[in-house]
Amino acid sequence: MIPPELLLVAEAGAGIGLGHVLRIQALYEFALWGGIRPHVTVLGTLPRHARQLPFVQRQFSIGYPTEMPDVAIIDTKTLQPKLPLGMDVVRILDGFPAIGTDRDFYPHHYPTDKQWVHFGGPMYAPLRMQFTKWRRRKPRTGPLRAVLVALGGGDAAGPHLDDLGEIIAWLPRDVWICIYGGMWKVGWFKDHWGVDVTVCRTMEDSALMLKDFDLAITPASMTALELLCLGIPIMPYAVNKEQRRAKRGLEACDVTFPLTRQSFWADSWERERKSKNALDLVDGRGAERILTTLF
Repeated sequence: MIPPELLLVAEAGAGIGLGHVLRIQALYEFALWGGIRPHVTVLGTLPRHARQLPFVQRQFSIGYPTEMPDVAIIDTKTLQPKLPLGMDVVRILDGFPAIGTDRDFYPHHYPTDKQWVHFGGPMYAPLRMQFTKWRRRKPRTGPLRAVLVALGGGDAAGPHLDDLGEIIAWLPRDVWICIYGGMWKVGWFKDHWGVDVTVCRTMEDSALMLKDFDLAITPASMTALELLCLGIPIMPYAVNKEQRRAKRGLEACDVTFPLTRQSFWADSWERERKSKNALDLVDGRGAERILTTLF
């Protein structure tokens, strides 16, 4: 029996981060697991720090396969691929388009959103298989020991970095602070924030690295959903209109703390409660659900 084939198209660029690429990676992994033969294409330019990822080296190519599959999943922000007429095209979208279809997926829209979004919510968030592997079965408990600060693809010139520094300076000195994402140097944070931090750049095994944090400051992006899948409560911020809407949705689901100094001093039982809500909200099976609707 010939396995069904699928075209996966992602957009990458220094200004939009790697969320689109990592969602396509998740779909690629679950497609193989489900007996589907995936073809992957990237539009735009991968950021320099992402070019050495094993998945990128192994799967991404500029151009399309010689024999085009009948089904394509498109995850882009500004660029639109040129595909044959009659091809069954499904989109993964961060925000509502001017013209949508009843087969589009909206992983950043939440149960509180309008019901006309047929495939909406974190249950359709395509997360890589490693997040289901390292996902906790019970909510996080105990004192605050480790805080993650995730910086997204659009944060390099963000004025909010100084605001984050003012908040982080109020953390207890015995709490470990880790910066995640980008090409930051430890000395920058010491000079600008006056605190000692660790910088982590791994993305290929990010679930293993992220799983032991008690709380995370993060953009309301795919990183936020990855953290929630691991049962980690978040303090979300937004750098664009899509993230502002996603942030409001997350706050309505009771998995967040406000981005204030007081949040670091919240009772451990409050973090435990939000950790349980996070595990209930994002189970890491989004890619599987998307593919099940198509094949």
